[in-house]
Amino acid sequence: MKAKKFNFSKAGIKEFFFRHVEKVFFGLACGLIVLFLYLGLATPKFSDISPKEMLTKTEQAEKFIRNESHWNTLQVHRQADTEAAKRIEDTQPIDPDIYSYRHLAGTAVFTLEPRRDPALLPAEDFQVQHIRAQVARVIENTGDDELEDKLKDLPDNPVLTFPADQRMEMFVYRTDDLNASQTKLQTVDAVVGMALIDHKKQLQNYKENFQYQRGYDPNRDIPEYAFIEVQRKTKDSEWKSITKNVYEITAKYLAEPAKELADEEFLVPTVALPVPPFLGLDYRQFSLHPKVPTRDVFAAEEVDGRSGGRGKDDEKDDASDSSDPWDRQGGASDDESEKKPKAGEAESESEEAVTPYRLVRFYDLGPKTVGETYYYRLRVWLKDPNNPEAVNADIASQMSEQNDNKAGRNTGLGGMADKGPPGGKGGKGRNTKPKKPLSELDLSGEVRNRVSATNDEIPEDIKEEEKRKLYALAKPGEWVEALQPVKITDGFETFIAGPVDAAPIIQFGGGKFEATEPSIKIVANSFQDDLGVFVPAETETMKGSLLNFKSVTNVLDPLTWTIKELFDSEDSRGQKTGRYFETDAVVLDIMGGERQPFSRGKDELYAPGECLIMDRNGRIHLHSDVDDEMAYRHANFRSVGNVAAASRKKDDDDEDDNSSDRGGD
Repeated sequence: MKAKKFNFSKAGIKEFFFRHVEKVFFGLACGLIVLFLYLGLATPKFSDISPKEMLTKTEQAEKFIRNESHWNTLQVHRQADTEAAKRIEDTQPIDPDIYSYRHLAGTAVFTLEPRRDPALLPAEDFQVQHIRAQVARVIENTGDDELEDKLKDLPDNPVLTFPADQRMEMFVYRTDDLNASQTKLQTVDAVVGMALIDHKKQLQNYKENFQYQRGYDPNRDIPEYAFIEVQRKTKDSEWKSITKNVYEITAKYLAEPAKELADEEFLVPTVALPVPPFLGLDYRQFSLHPKVPTRDVFAAEEVDGRSGGRGKDDEKDDASDSSDPWDRQGGASDDESEKKPKAGEAESESEEAVTPYRLVRFYDLGPKTVGETYYYRLRVWLKDPNNPEAVNADIASQMSEQNDNKAGRNTGLGGMADKGPPGGKGGKGRNTKPKKPLSELDLSGEVRNRVSATNDEIPEDIKEEEKRKLYALAKPGEWVEALQPVKITDGFETFIAGPVDAAPIIQFGGGKFEATEPSIKIVANSFQDDLGVFVPAETETMKGSLLNFKSVTNVLDPLTWTIKELFDSEDSRGQKTGRYFETDAVVLDIMGGERQPFSRGKDELYAPGECLIMDRNGRIHLHSDVDDEMAYRHANFRSVGNVAAASRKKDDDDEDDNSSDRGGD
């Protein structure tokens, strides 16, 4: 049969595909299967290798990589270009004319964000405590009234003289410059409030918030602490503002404030209020936070022949040194500005050089009820960094002061002006770079609405228009309550630990036993209302004892700086009956005082003595004779030389006792 020829016409091709299309696709599928099998069989196979062989090959590879001969070969091809710096220096300056550009036309596009409010940190570690003391207060009438001295009828102690070195060491109010005709003493129940501001973190908040926003000025956009607002309440009352009282009582009614003891780098005068003129007590614990360092301001002045108070040579013009904290909005004296001129250079000051905290301190001297418990809360107001009125008024005030200083004038006017380094501290004219004004166009919409709205958070007891305006230009932080309330007690005392007399040891049956309980000398420095002064009375007591006792003691008259002898009565033979001191405190525990085995001869060493005391309010205090050594010496009116002589005498007495004991054996 004759084979049929393939028809290559269009109709023939269509007929072929119509009859044989399934064969064509079947052939293509078979071809793909064959290709897939071929590629799979051609894939290289991996030989099995054990972990030990893998470790061996890895070590060989590492050895090959670390072979120095390989690096010597490579360094020929990796020559460093050491002439790059010289070629750059020899390069001719670029001619800007050959790089033509077209000036921008039309509306400029803002690449910075509008200004928003930074986060304001609340005060931290806010604590309050009660003290009872006498305070020197200015009286209105200037007649024949004399400074009240309740100790004048007590006999002077003819045996004791006031040690000269003790006056240099004592952190007490100096009364040398009190005007007797215009001053009286008043017993007050004061509540001291102290807290800290984390200034370093607040400074960082400002920088992170403003550095990419419009109108940023690192010399201006820094936290400035304007005021503190303080409120008080009892269990049965609502919060009541006492802001005006804590600011104005020291400025208008009291005598010259006590000398400032805190390091000036931690101080902002508008939030760390002056220390009132408390008489007869060491006011360090009532004016300093544990994290704020102390500066010794009395010893140097004693060496210079001054008392530590404000002398006539230190008096400044009333117009330039206002005692009202309201008129010192962040400013400081010219003397302070000369001490540390570099501290005000905000841009050059590194974060490590910034003191981490700012001290918050106030004194509530208002009337209180004995037995009542009071609760306190406060918040810090900062100058509003987004208020153009406040910022631009600051700049204008600073420029005016600088011009006045250049012209030899000093107006002494207060304001919200920034006069120093971060935190509103520093002297006048410290910042060398001018500050940029602030425009409302730089603000975001919500900030603009806030600034234009009326500030309803101004303290209710601030009535004066001038001061209300200052609050209107500031922004408050969050409220923070004191860690615990304060109860006004009938009595007030502090305690000082003296040396511990360890109990004698008895050896029996191979063991050691204490024959008695150890004893300790404790000074109860209690405020006596009838005398108006703190009286240090010493007693020797044991564990579990109640610190209510009688004692013949000596007291320092804070007005005349003479030592008075205090006792209850005296019989016909001259025997004196001690005064009764009722502290209601309990000695919970005593430890220390043991002689150390490695001490030799007269250089005997004893373990430091410690005691736990629970006061009348149920608070527990730990006292150490090492920490209280100076206070204990002051309570007994001993100089350093007296203590050394007494110590030598005690060693001699102990040696005599030991000799007699040995002789008896």
